[in-house]
Amino acid sequence: EIGDRYGEARALEALARILKCQSHHQRAYETQLSSLRIRRDIGDPNSIGQALNLLARYAIDLGRLEEARKHAEESLGIHRATGDQRSESATLQCLARLHRKLGALGEAIVYARKSLVIRRDIGDRQGESESLDAIARTYLHMGYYEQALQHTKRALAVQRRIDDFFGQGWSLDHLGRICLMSGEPGRAVRHFEQALVVRRRIRDRYGQGRTLGRLAAVYLQMGRTDDAVAAAERALAIERESTEPGGSSERVTELARLVERARSAGVEHR
Repeated sequence: EIGDRYGEARALEALARILKCQSHHQRAYETQLSSLRIRRDIGDPNSIGQALNLLARYAIDLGRLEEARKHAEESLGIHRATGDQRSESATLQCLARLHRKLGALGEAIVYARKSLVIRRDIGDRQGESESLDAIARTYLHMGYYEQALQHTKRALAVQRRIDDFFGQGWSLDHLGRICLMSGEPGRAVRHFEQALVVRRRIRDRYGQGRTLGRLAAVYLQMGRTDDAVAAAERALAIERESTEPGGSSERVTELARLVERARSAGVEHR
């Protein structure tokens, strides 16, 4: 019976991951919460801690930052108590992302570096790339473009060695953002387009929508209005696929405005 309950919890968790990739953030959160309830019933601490970490990540996606903090801190306490370093490092990375969202960039760097040290110590290569990416994202928010660039390149190198295509999509997208903020739109476009190829290959709808939105903005900046309209319309269509009750409304409005700006610019150029 316990085995069946574990199987049910794992199936719900897998479904939550799929919903997240499809931009259904509210449904992903609710599905993961169901998985956590089953794990609490079973009473396995590490299993509960891992489920809490994922729940915290989905809460961040929804902008529920204090809720995310509560889940992540409970998860971290569990993993430190049980000595599960792999899961501890994953939760530290989650806390790095949370503090970045809160604007506490110094604390975000500290959490990300702690995560990186553990992952290197235990030989977790995928985790190492994720921690490097977390550090790079924080440096980007701090305006330290060269440090962000170097850490992202290190993350991408690890991801290519281990065939982590999901991670490659994020790192390439991140390289595009760094180049754009450094005043190099041409290089940014190349990285965004490479990210889009990878994300289409693995059917990462959420990632495609994010990259397409950024591509549309850069195309518009470069005067490539037809490309800007096409990319913005595709990004908007992906975002509208989400059925959550308002979690993505801000993003939809932002993309709709981008579509209109691109169309207006195209008319003016003609």
